[in-house]
Amino acid sequence: MDLGPIPMEQVEDGGTPIIHNVRSTDENAFTSTELNSIQFKDICDTFSISREAQRELVYLIRTIIKNNDQDRITHPMGKHLV
Repeated sequence: MDLGPIPMEQVEDGGTPIIHNVRSTDENAFTSTELNSIQFKDICDTFSISREAQRELVYLIRTIIKNNDQDRITHPMGKHLV
C-alpha cells in the first residue's frame, strides 16, 4: 500500500516542505542474506548479547555454512557418510 511521498524537512525560506519519495517500489528490497542479518541483529539486541559474543557467533555460523558447502561439493547427491 503506497501512501505517496513523505515530507521530510522544511525549506528555510518560507517553510515550504521538501518532498522525498522514501517508499521502495521493489517489494523484495532486501536479499535473504540481508533479512537474515537484520533478524540476527534484532535477536542480539533483544537479548543484550555483547558485541564480542555476536562476533563469535557470526564466526561460528560462517564456519558451519562453509563446512556444509564443502560437504555438498564432496557428496553432491546427498550421499553423506554416517
